[in-house]
Amino acid sequence: GCTVIFVTHSVFESVFPGASRSPAATLSALLFFAMLPLHDDCRTRQSALLANAMRLFVAVDDEG
Repeated sequence: GCTVIFVTHSVFESVFPGASRSPAATLSALLFFAMLPLHDDCRTRQSALLANAMRLFVAVDDEG
């Protein structure tokens, strides 16, 4: 079966306390977009990757 992937901001905040999420969130979102073609065997996984990428980009936009 497909594994749905979720990433939370709390992980970043626990590893890098007090750091701005913008650069890391932007790079993370791009990473999620880059993984889409690698997971063409599972539409559910692609949907989860795309949702996380969009969520991260919205978070970056909200910070700016």
